[in-house]
Amino acid sequence: MRNGGESGARRALAEKVAEYIDLHFSEKITLAALREAFHFNENYISYTFKEFTGTGVNCYITKKRMEKACALLNGTALSVKEVAEATGYADALYFERVFRKYAGVPPTEYRRRGENPSVFDAFTRKFYR
Repeated sequence: MRNGGESGARRALAEKVAEYIDLHFSEKITLAALREAFHFNENYISYTFKEFTGTGVNCYITKKRMEKACALLNGTALSVKEVAEATGYADALYFERVFRKYAGVPPTEYRRRGENPSVFDAFTRKFYR
């Protein structure tokens, strides 16, 4: 059985990693970058994050990027390429593929409809099966 202090420290790490991703989602975030930022082994960060958030690091990053993309598509006149770049995707075509998996429609169609995603967690489960 783990002691409460260790569990609390692991939870704190997961929360700090989530905060870091929330602030830096538009940058290239890798487990190696998280290792450098938090000085823990990549596997430890990955396992701890999933243990306390219920989702993997990459899935969480994608979720944050898609949330921001939806907001930008509905709230700005930025082009799809500009939205892709603002959300951390250097390749607009790849962004469009990921977005279509997330929202069920291409970014231009999403913007035209003025939709809002109903449940981000449903995307998380569907996208990474």
